[in-house]
Amino acid sequence: MTYTTLLFGLPFMGVGAGVLLAHLLVNRQKVSQALLLAFSGAFLLSVIFFELLPKLFAAEDFTVGYWVIGGILFQIALEYFSKGMEHGHTHPSAQNKYPWLLWLSLGLHAFTEGMPLSNYPQLAWGMFVHKIPITVALFTVLKLQSKNWKSLYLPLAGFALVTPLGGMLGARMLLNGTAILLPITGMVVGILLHIATTIIFETSEGHRFNAAKFISILLGFLLGSLL
Repeated sequence: MTYTTLLFGLPFMGVGAGVLLAHLLVNRQKVSQALLLAFSGAFLLSVIFFELLPKLFAAEDFTVGYWVIGGILFQIALEYFSKGMEHGHTHPSAQNKYPWLLWLSLGLHAFTEGMPLSNYPQLAWGMFVHKIPITVALFTVLKLQSKNWKSLYLPLAGFALVTPLGGMLGARMLLNGTAILLPITGMVVGILLHIATTIIFETSEGHRFNAAKFISILLGFLLGSLL
């Protein structure tokens, strides 16, 4: 497997791992998903603070703060349609309608966050981890609304492809020397920052200390810092 294949394949494999876990952990999905989310949020924060932000702040003639805030606002707007599935919330569509708007908003989110991959390879591991709990949640909702395997697995396959496609577009931008990739990366930082902090700082059930969640967060920070 070449480096480029690995780079763009990791987000795709994250979706595959999420589908597999959704099948394996049917009876313990709520607990497992909560721990996966805690781990993924901490892992993403490590990638943001150790890899992405230092490089963005080091760029000359670039004010990163505006783009990070823009990314946060963009993600908030997307969550009007995705209902917060990016950080683990699952809300099946009313009246048994297929959730196309949810899928499209997740697809736009996934495509955008894939664009900096070629310039920030550590982000690929962040995407791998990030995709797993999202896919578990998406699988759960689609399974309730799907009438056959095509309406379940084809949208999941499409969701798996959009981040690598975004990465390929970003790689072409980088090759052509376009300056727009830097602002897009700033927006992706804002998107992931909003998601990661929402995951970590959402209160636990009953506002009790959760040792398993705390350990998952510590492990996410540790592994993310080692990239």
